Amino acid sequence: MTYPFQNGAGVSQCAALEAACDIFSSGVVAGPNIPMQRFIKRDLGITAREPLSLSMVPGGRLLRAPVLSATARWEAQAAVLRPRLKRLPSLRQINLLPLAPGRARCILFLNAPETVWEEDTPHITCRERQILARAVRGERREQVAFALGLSVSTVDMHLRNLREKFGLRTTNAVVARVVELGLCEEAPLRTGL
Repeated sequence: MTYPFQNGAGVSQCAALEAACDIFSSGVVAGPNIPMQRFIKRDLGITAREPLSLSMVPGGRLLRAPVLSATARWEAQAAVLRPRLKRLPSLRQINLLPLAPGRARCILFLNAPETVWEEDTPHITCRERQILARAVRGERREQVAFALGLSVSTVDMHLRNLREKFGLRTTNAVVARVVELGLCEEAPLRTGL
């Protein structure tokens, strides 16, 4: 997704990922989502099991005042921060939004990883993405066809097109490549249990 960002020369566009979590006025992070957890583990190098706090983050003490302002019980103030930390080049912008008394929503805008937008990644249609998502979960051709309201031969045609686009011989190799590139999130197959 592309977001507009303010800089000294005006508004610029860049590809960015969005990661959000809630922060209490004490600075403790409440339940980060998956992109936020990846950012915390990969970029910040934090693997602590105790609750994540702003004091663990490089430059976290500088966020203390804006967090207190955003979590204030009366007249809470939203804040937009643009950190300039050499250690965190992927961090583009931080938005702190009042959520409830004593709680704020923290949204990080991260520069999109370069590997996802490589030139050699083939274009995949919406229908092919739907079929791939089900193939990644381990569904058989018949199950995919039934779930999407297609014939088995149509599913076979899409899988053949995907094999050609990726230059691979088997559907399993395509699924492995798609997961490796991060084009389709891996999700477990849901059973009727």
